[in-house]
Amino acid sequence: MNENTAAITDPRGRAFLPMGINITAGSYRDGAYWQNSSATAFTADDAATLAKTWKFNTVRLNVNSVANPNIWFDAELDRVIGLLTDAGIVAMVENHPFGTGFDPTSSQITTTAQGFATLAKRWADNPCVWFNPYNEPGGKLNASVYHVNATDVSGNDAWVDWHVPVIDAIRAKSEHAVIVLDDTHFGQARAGNRYDANQSASLVYGPGLNQKFDNLVYSVHFYDRWGGSKADLGSFFASAKAKGLAIVAGEAGGHPTLGPWYVQAYWPTATALFQMRQPGVGILLWHGNQGYQSGMSVGRDFGRRTAVWDVTTRSDTEASGTLLWDWTHNPPSATP
Repeated sequence: MNENTAAITDPRGRAFLPMGINITAGSYRDGAYWQNSSATAFTADDAATLAKTWKFNTVRLNVNSVANPNIWFDAELDRVIGLLTDAGIVAMVENHPFGTGFDPTSSQITTTAQGFATLAKRWADNPCVWFNPYNEPGGKLNASVYHVNATDVSGNDAWVDWHVPVIDAIRAKSEHAVIVLDDTHFGQARAGNRYDANQSASLVYGPGLNQKFDNLVYSVHFYDRWGGSKADLGSFFASAKAKGLAIVAGEAGGHPTLGPWYVQAYWPTATALFQMRQPGVGILLWHGNQGYQSGMSVGRDFGRRTAVWDVTTRSDTEASGTLLWDWTHNPPSATP
């Protein structure tokens, strides 16, 4: 990372703007994870479609160490990582097992650290493999130190304590690997409808972590709590830049009419985020193999599911998929 500009940089030191999507990979028991759980049919040609047709350079690769405790040694996961990175696409491996919003327990922190150390050792020579230890830690109502009614996170650095052992474990095996830290409050960096910078663990604790570790990226999931407010989004991005924090939208998406009410509530923020074209802030859409009626599909209803690599023209995109297509084909500057 570049401290002065908060830019994400590639191995050559050039500013890098993550552009892409979430995809799930790895071997699972039947029914152990989402219905859209596997990239088992994913091929080198599909990876080329993501890179050349969609213009993706990053995929957040969702795995589940509870559904498959052996995911850290999984040949299918390695296959997908290899296909992505051979195509020049960053594979951001993200562990997604504990339930969104919950605080990781001490045993979960230990197993997460051990698992990511295993991956980091295996992929230490590949700078296109990034690590995203937790999905949306902290913020579960009445179940988290950062529950939904909290006014700020500045009085409790539990979020730091969750991450440092994992960062240390990764760094012991891969000295400069990029590590991506999800913010708290369901990843949204805000506890409710009123914007307050002190509700973001990234803004509060990121500068201190940056003093200890290099190559950290901070991930925010931009959904309903942002209410489509470009003013609030702009305030957040300005604060992050001033603090030297590299930011990526690790999840975003929605639909104006389809899906559950909350998916429709995501839509104003998705449109605002893409329309703002914030320099230096990458976007990874949710999700690359979602059912059409969920409202989160990137493609039109060709059947029950349309994998993102099967969508090859803009006319085949749907809602947030169209937003992503237009953005990746005319991206903002990679420098904040």
